[in-house]
Amino acid sequence: MTHQNFSNTLLELEEKRFFVKETGEEIRVNPDYQPIIFITSNGQRKLSDAFLRRCIYCYIEFPKPDKLQEIVTARFGNRRKWTKQIIETSVSRFCDVRQKMEEYKGEFGKKVSTSEFIDWLNALELNSNNAKDLETLLLQEQIPYPNTLFKSRDDCEFAGELGHE
Repeated sequence: MTHQNFSNTLLELEEKRFFVKETGEEIRVNPDYQPIIFITSNGQRKLSDAFLRRCIYCYIEFPKPDKLQEIVTARFGNRRKWTKQIIETSVSRFCDVRQKMEEYKGEFGKKVSTSEFIDWLNALELNSNNAKDLETLLLQEQIPYPNTLFKSRDDCEFAGELGHE
């Protein structure tokens, strides 16, 4: 479905129905309730004015380090190798990379996200036997498993420069 078709399809929800082209199914909303739809955007495409008039805008800031530590603790904290110190080190390393990406790309350039952070932590965990191995990976000069964090050739080249400061 193209971006414009998606916006137009959502406008059909005013009729409290939605047609799924791929399955041929029509979904009808219970007439006693107004549907609420959450849509995320990375701001790379312009949305139509008609669509935006029907939206409530909410900007969600990137999590601060203490919130990232909560996320990592919730995901990995029940596993023996994820000590408080290792969680703090992983968050610190990730935040440093993200900050350097912002300096490199500017405020609106694509930077590593929380999702990529979790992918990176999973790769680190899979490739370590214990807390000591995990700590060794986190403290390497070069970012270990950079392809879990960086998704473009330009970003991978940037990652190569991170260890040569």
